[in-house]
Amino acid sequence: MSLAANRSVGDAEAAFLERMRSHYEEQGYRYVVHPLRSELPEFLDSYIPDAIAMKDGDNVAIEVISRATPSAHSSIAGIRNLFEDRPDWRLTIVNMGREPSDTQEMPVPGKEAILERVKQVQKLAETGDVAAAFVVAWSLLEAAFNSLHPNADKRPRLPGTVVQALSMNGDISYESEHALRPLIELRNRIVHGDLDALPTDDDVGEVLSAVRAALEQPAAETVG
Repeated sequence: MSLAANRSVGDAEAAFLERMRSHYEEQGYRYVVHPLRSELPEFLDSYIPDAIAMKDGDNVAIEVISRATPSAHSSIAGIRNLFEDRPDWRLTIVNMGREPSDTQEMPVPGKEAILERVKQVQKLAETGDVAAAFVVAWSLLEAAFNSLHPNADKRPRLPGTVVQALSMNGDISYESEHALRPLIELRNRIVHGDLDALPTDDDVGEVLSAVRAALEQPAAETVG
């Protein structure tokens, strides 16, 4: 990557982190971008997060990502291990890669409402309308993320961003993420009018399994 490109990425990340400031300060946190090592607890060792938000008994280490890769997932998993058995600190993964034009805020659904829709999608697939069931199942995956993370940005997300956010926040397994990613293109072909794009019952089941797995996780305050 060129020096100019590196500078552009750095500037975008800095601006992104500053936009998050009000989210935390309005809740009484002290928010610090690019903290000094002396401002961090010893258990973080050599890891320095992109930002921290602190108040009594509830401290957040914030890590910014722009896209998900196997190496990035491995790195995040290692960082997450640092926070085990640290009830006063938690790690939040922030996704910088979303569409800037998506300004509409989505409502936060309840888990029971989502699970009821899961049953309806299963019935829809059983009647033979598998393509419609497949598309609605993807919408439930995003609804599951919004339910689990009520304090996250509520702008609509691209399917890949939903899968990435769920995986990075530990709501679905890496295996589930790996299984879902090939289905994103199929979903996009259907919603954009490709009549030859035909999902299977197994494809619907894969997405719904991820929805159920995510909803088994406790709700968390996450920005992403």
